[in-house]
This record gives sequence, structure tokens and C-alpha cells, in this order.
Amino acid sequence: MYNIFQTPWPLITAAVVILVILTVFRLGWPEKKRLWQLLLPAMLAMTALGLDFFVKTDYEKIEIIFQLGSIAVADEDVDSLANLFSDDYSDLVHHSKQSFVRYCRDLFSEPLVEKVKLRYNKITVAPPHADALFEVAVHLESNPDLAVSPEIIFVKMKLDFTKTPHKIWLIRGSQIRAINNQPFNWNTVK
Repeated sequence: MYNIFQTPWPLITAAVVILVILTVFRLGWPEKKRLWQLLLPAMLAMTALGLDFFVKTDYEKIEIIFQLGSIAVADEDVDSLANLFSDDYSDLVHHSKQSFVRYCRDLFSEPLVEKVKLRYNKITVAPPHADALFEVAVHLESNPDLAVSPEIIFVKMKLDFTKTPHKIWLIRGSQIRAINNQPFNWNTVK
């Protein structure tokens, strides 16, 4: 089932269907033509676009958090990245947000990531928590010091989100599931 707040297409489709019906009606009974009849589908289409633009669902907010995180990683902006994580963040390696931020500062001390492109996402929202599975292509900066360096790494990751009392979604946990379609073993990282 479509959520009219998440995508404008159901209401735009309804507007087109109403326009077709009204056009047939106006051709069959020209004496009943009224200007307001054409305004009805136009108003419905504008309402659809307005709802899509002004109302952000939890699903869309989580997508925005992921996009902001991708931009922060590509720009190697640790401060912007840290703002996307909750204070109670932890994962299998970093047991606090501060530990994760220190790791990111060390990791981004040299140019590393050129861009991050989303390949797939599956988001499950059950407020105040949400789980998301993302597959991304991480385009790396070229490194002339290495004889052979990968240009793209494919990463599958699971992110856990929490909704704050201020209705803001933040990342509270993360786990890398696979790198280049090979299951990632967290025991080798510790």
C-alpha cells in the first residue's frame, strides 16, 4: 500500500484519471463545462506535490540521515558525521560514540573516500526504533603508493536508528555485514 506522504504518485495518478474522466464528461455534455472542473485535478496534483515536499515520513528522514552520512564520509567531515550518531552509540568494536569518533578521525587523517553511492536499501520503521540494511559502493581515492589498490569496495551494512524526543532520528548502532559480497568477520577486527 502506498503512503501518500511518502510518494506523490498515487495522488498524481488519481489526478490524471480524474482529468481523463472530466475530459470525456466535458466532451459528452459541452453545456455542463465549468472552469472548476479542470481545477479539481490540478489542485489534487498540487496537493500531492506539496505533501511530498513539506511532510517527511520517518522512512524519508532515515534516508536523509544516510545521505548526510554518505556526504560526510566522502568529505571526510568527522564533526558532521558525529552529529548523526546518538550519545548511546555502540557497535561490536566501538563501545561508545567517542571511541567511534576517534576512530573516524584517525581513519580520515589521509584522503580515503571519494564518494559513496547507494545501491540498495531496506528500511524497517517501528518508532522509536528502526533498522536499515544498506548496500553501498564506496569509491576510494587513488593511492599512488600502492601497486594495486581497489577503486571500488562494495559494503553491506546494517544500521540501527533511534528516534529522540525531539523527533530526530540518530544512528545508535552499526554493523558491517559484507565487503565485496564476502561475509565480514568481526573477530578479525578486534
